[in-house]
Amino acid sequence: MPDREPFPQQTVHVFGQAEQEAYMRTISMREVTFTCEVCHKSTTQQRYPGPLPRYCSPECQATRARALNETRVRKQREKRQAMREARSKVLEVIRPSHGEKSSSYPALPLLLTKLSSPRLPPLLIERAHLLSQLDRALLHAVTLLQAPAGFGKTTVVNQWINARSGHDAFPAIAWVSLDAGDNDLFRFWHYVMAACEALQRHEESESGPSTFALLTSGIQLPFASHTLEEALTLLLNMLSHQGNSGLLILDDYHVITEPRVHESLAFFLDHLPKTAHVLMLSRVEPPLPFLRWRVKGAIYELHTTDLCFSPEETAAFLSQAFSAPISDAALKQLDASLGGWAAGLRLLSLALQGRQSIHSLAQAVFPPDSYADSSLLHRSLFDYFVTEIVETQPESIQRFLLETSVLSRLNGPLCDAVIGNKNSAAQLEAIARAGLFLEALEGSGGWYRYHTLFAEALRREAGRRLSDETLSALSKRSSSWYEQQGMLSEAIEASLLARDVAQIARLVERIAAQEPVYDAKTMLRWLEPIPEAMLREYPMLCFISAIAYQALEEEHSLSEEFSSHEGRSSRSGTLLQLAEEGWRRQGNLPWLGAIQASQAISTLEQGPFSLALEYAQQALALLPQEDLDIRMRIWHSACLLLVGMEKLLEGSLSEARPLILDALVRSQVLGYSYLTHQVRLTLGRSYQLAGEYHQAQALYRQVLSEVRAQEDHELMADALLSLAWLLFEWNDLAAVEQQVQEAVEHIRFARHQKQELHERATFQLSLLQYVRGQTTEALRQLTAQLTRFHNSSASGILEFLPYVVDWQGRLLLANGNLEAVERHLEAQAHNQERLPFIHYLGTHILTSRLLLERGEVEAALIQLEHLHSNVLAQQHQYYMLEIQLLLALAHAASKENQQAQHHLRQTLTQAVNEGFIRLFLNEGKGLVPLLRSLLPTLQKDKKLRSYALIILRTITQSAGLPIAPVADSDNLLFEPLSIQEQRVLRLLAAGWTNKDIAEELIVSVNTVKDHVKHLYRKLGINNRLQAGEAARHLKLL
Repeated sequence: MPDREPFPQQTVHVFGQAEQEAYMRTISMREVTFTCEVCHKSTTQQRYPGPLPRYCSPECQATRARALNETRVRKQREKRQAMREARSKVLEVIRPSHGEKSSSYPALPLLLTKLSSPRLPPLLIERAHLLSQLDRALLHAVTLLQAPAGFGKTTVVNQWINARSGHDAFPAIAWVSLDAGDNDLFRFWHYVMAACEALQRHEESESGPSTFALLTSGIQLPFASHTLEEALTLLLNMLSHQGNSGLLILDDYHVITEPRVHESLAFFLDHLPKTAHVLMLSRVEPPLPFLRWRVKGAIYELHTTDLCFSPEETAAFLSQAFSAPISDAALKQLDASLGGWAAGLRLLSLALQGRQSIHSLAQAVFPPDSYADSSLLHRSLFDYFVTEIVETQPESIQRFLLETSVLSRLNGPLCDAVIGNKNSAAQLEAIARAGLFLEALEGSGGWYRYHTLFAEALRREAGRRLSDETLSALSKRSSSWYEQQGMLSEAIEASLLARDVAQIARLVERIAAQEPVYDAKTMLRWLEPIPEAMLREYPMLCFISAIAYQALEEEHSLSEEFSSHEGRSSRSGTLLQLAEEGWRRQGNLPWLGAIQASQAISTLEQGPFSLALEYAQQALALLPQEDLDIRMRIWHSACLLLVGMEKLLEGSLSEARPLILDALVRSQVLGYSYLTHQVRLTLGRSYQLAGEYHQAQALYRQVLSEVRAQEDHELMADALLSLAWLLFEWNDLAAVEQQVQEAVEHIRFARHQKQELHERATFQLSLLQYVRGQTTEALRQLTAQLTRFHNSSASGILEFLPYVVDWQGRLLLANGNLEAVERHLEAQAHNQERLPFIHYLGTHILTSRLLLERGEVEAALIQLEHLHSNVLAQQHQYYMLEIQLLLALAHAASKENQQAQHHLRQTLTQAVNEGFIRLFLNEGKGLVPLLRSLLPTLQKDKKLRSYALIILRTITQSAGLPIAPVADSDNLLFEPLSIQEQRVLRLLAAGWTNKDIAEELIVSVNTVKDHVKHLYRKLGINNRLQAGEAARHLKLL
């Protein structure tokens, strides 16, 4: 490659001013008469020839603009209404009515009563000061209401909502009552997003499908987190578009112990929009970043001291509950004993029914010397529940209470199935009316729950009075009922209580087949009771467990309750081996293929690509082409992608493209967005190798647009770097730098392929340094990269490494260090077998460049002709163009001008549609004489001539060469521009979009597109960057 001097980035001049001025001198102003489209008045003006004006004054133009704006607003409203109607239809599908099953893949079942606030108890007192304190919660993003059990957290919030709900400024309410089962990450957010549907119903958002639908209908690889991330992002976007404010209430948050739920909620709360508020009710302070929020003033807190009943409130409550007067001494004793504990007062209200003396009951419930000991207080209350509530009931009611204590929530059919009754619904109604601490839940289905303290007392008493066999049988019956209702998660939880490992095994197999997305920790907790001897009989459970361990390894370092990394890897391998042995005994070949597929994906992240490919090929040999099992289809698509990637590395585009397209179609049908994005990126690279840059650009832009909404940093960085490579070829250096810098910001937050993405960004920044004349620094960066890549066999590095090798050689050649180039080529010769076909092409092309630099033209021609035939067979269009360009330079060096012009013209003809620029610029000033000699032969092909002139002027200016005078016939302005086209060109150069230009000129977007098309044809350009250069030359800026 010829030497080049450092040069600043310069603009590309493509027009001559003289011709434009000459054209303007041939025309003169004339009088024209036209009719205004708004006021319909006839107006006469002096104007240059061109389209007639449409408006007689700025006022008429403004009137027309307002009318167009009103039309646009009306259409937007109609579109929004259509989206609401479509969304309602989607929700009808994803939320089937009772007893109706959806035809789509089943989503996690929802217990709708958890999404409503409990009913208010009959005895309430006015607590105006506390309601006023809650009003201040709406001035903060997050409010924490923290107090021990029984202090009335739920009741006072419910009172507040009932008191304020009629006010216009009061927010829409979304309520979630949490329980221990919500420690499942997906289940937690499933309920939260379902609750937020209430907010979305108040004012529809245009952010796309509802977050609830996204989470419940998304299909992914097991334990993948991309659907959750996408749904959280869309949920926040939805809330940010709410015109009215909304309040999400998380009741009983203290039951949440899962760290990942806390992490995801902290992220959610950190990014809450101004119109959204969250109120958390908890017995303890959750492990969230409260210190940071307190410093920022983002949180409002109410604690036990705020909720405690004052002596006056205690007196007011008891005066409502009892007709007999309460002595001051008794009130003082109760206040000292209960400390304003609301639940204790309600217990007393029940105990005092039919009694006249508070003192006697206080003596029974709070024996002497135990007031200060809260544990004794609870123990006394439990004793009270048993002796004064349970034991005073008829035997049938006692047995009903104890046998149903194993249920967290109750309804008539469930209790009938568990205890063998036929009238449980009536019994539940009677118990609720009797005030036996049974709370009716909102919603259909007749659901109830016992008061928390009462339920705990019942379970303790059941454990004392009922045998283990009886309790186990009750849990087994509840598990069977849940299974019949399709509530498999609840069925498994009940089987865990019953210690029925056989039932657990069967249910886990069912839920794994029906729900492709499930939480790894939850699955391991479910499978933990199953002994390994039994696991051997269930190869599917072994496989699921192994995948769960692999998912946890990949996601993050586990907390201390899990074993070490080596232990998990060993456990995962053991389980996979057990699964393989079991399926071999059964002759189940498809699931043996699934094992190979899982190994391929696991190995791809950390192991050599060759091993991952081997697993994928073995999997495809065993997996069926079509299968109803969603998991099989996901594995199949992923393995097709891996084999397609291998064909790309081999350079066989004709074999790679069908495999990648097959994987794309399958992933789109599955609805698995992460896999679809990865396939599209790979397909884009296949188009890039084939020289179809605009096709590749469309795919990269599609991926970038979709993953921006999901905030997937890894895929955003990948798509940005891929687009930057195309922009570099089109010589849009400012855009290259901008996109690489944006990619670097996303790489900081990427979880996978972080090193590979960082290296790609470093490489592209090195090329920018070279183009700007910093060749030594660019060469240093590339040399350091090659050192880091030594012996790497990861797929991303193998695909990217040949470009680094090629450019290091080019830069050495640009510095004139021929000996270093020879050493470089010798070093690469040892790696030929392990590196892909692109590396073979790059090193041999570099060898040809070295031969030309030494003057060994004949040897270079022989090698280039051989390479040309190989590249034609492999359909590598871009490399074919580079080789043809070198053939032109080689023939020119041999004074074979006719052959040189033939190859150059052929290269220009094949490159013009894609608009390649750097392909020619990289050859430096040695290409200038050959381009100048070719120009006279291009008189009849205006498009090709314009393209050649753009390249010629760009090379001469970038190389610092004097620009030779151009004959009139060589000017690029073949047709004059109309006034309207000049306006469009000026706005294009200013960076306006077609839509903005249409609004400014008061025309349709299609009209603007027509003008742009005519501009491109007249000026011989093909992108907006060149349009900017054209506008500068015409002095329109």
